Amino acid sequence: MKKQKFLLAFIMLLILTSCGSSFSRKSAMVDPGMKKSEVLDIMGAPGNRQFQGDSEAWQYCSTGMGSDKYWVIWFTRGAVVGMTTYNGYGTGACSQFYKQINWEDKPDQTIEIRRR
Repeated sequence: MKKQKFLLAFIMLLILTSCGSSFSRKSAMVDPGMKKSEVLDIMGAPGNRQFQGDSEAWQYCSTGMGSDKYWVIWFTRGAVVGMTTYNGYGTGACSQFYKQINWEDKPDQTIEIRRR
């Protein structure tokens, strides 16, 4: 009986940790300049979207044992300009704990000017 409980606990832990690392692996494939459609192909639909002018922030969440990890992908005019992360301590229901975006946290944007 104790072996069955231990095995069940181990399997649950394995499932939870493998889910949490999935977004970490996927987020490593997101690069500056990517279009929204490319990010959708890699990360899937965001759990939260917020807008301000021509800027957009997509949030993703991965639940873990006692804490959640959040990714914010920042877009300007439909292209990735940066990514930030933050940790939260929720109950495993990410949708209730997304932060309101502080637009001052958005990574600076570099505009290249070319002379012809």
